[in-house]
Amino acid sequence: MTRILVIRHPETVANTERRLIGVTDSPWTERGRAQARALKAVVDEMSPREVWASPAPRALRAAHLATPCTVPLRIVEELREIDFGRAEGLTFEEAARAGISLRYRPSVPARSAPQPLPAAEHGEIAPGGEDWPSFGARIAAVRDALAAASGTVCAFTHGGTGRAVVAALLGLPLDAMWAFALPPAGIAQVRLDDGVGTLEKLWVPSA
Repeated sequence: MTRILVIRHPETVANTERRLIGVTDSPWTERGRAQARALKAVVDEMSPREVWASPAPRALRAAHLATPCTVPLRIVEELREIDFGRAEGLTFEEAARAGISLRYRPSVPARSAPQPLPAAEHGEIAPGGEDWPSFGARIAAVRDALAAASGTVCAFTHGGTGRAVVAALLGLPLDAMWAFALPPAGIAQVRLDDGVGTLEKLWVPSA
């Protein structure tokens, strides 16, 4: 049996402004710093065999803070967030005004945001950014690597990538990532038995 905790990084300034941040970065808010401390308490309690992290500072910093000194921390490039191309750094409203069509939905929906296009099997997520086949391929690689692990693994990642990893671990299609929210500091706990995933818990620890 393997237990995977898919953990989204703490709240950033860009999160509060609802900006699309993928390959760039954004600092934690005061609430994010409190969330980072709460995530450390969760990781300590779970006693993981390994901690994995996206190379993005907003996620990697949280992983460094949370990882016990005796536990290996592994930077996993495939856990990085989606490259939003020309939409990078923009809000959904700003992207719409600029005529940029997005095949993406926010991790925490807002009624005021324009309705983006649904996921597609082909094409770019945003113009000039990552395409869905490439994204799906790296999510599959993460799923396979996690399925091969043993014990408990905590994986620090992002809103888009995190939802996609959870869907993959549960054996669901990629567009199932739209079916649930993973807010900042959100945790999805998945149990794998012989490669079959079960969602045990989905929560945000109290900061």
